[in-house]
Amino acid sequence: MFEAWPASTRLIQCPSRDRAVAFYRAADLLAYPSHNETFGPPILEAKACGCPLVTSQVSSMPEIAGGAAIPPIPPPSPRPWWPG
Repeated sequence: MFEAWPASTRLIQCPSRDRAVAFYRAADLLAYPSHNETFGPPILEAKACGCPLVTSQVSSMPEIAGGAAIPPIPPPSPRPWWPG
């Protein structure tokens, strides 16, 4: 599953709070384009650490992000689920 990632990429699962804060503070941007989430803790974490973020305009994402998301990702276009 991760073979397409560059060799320098490291997967870090469940970082400590201090390490997560360091990641957010060192990041250029948090991309959180979810269209299915009902609540996005990473959005709050990024905002608390001063990390710029991009998120979607669905569910509670815009409300959580406030004015911090730049620019918001529009929701997907609705598609008919039946032919015709």
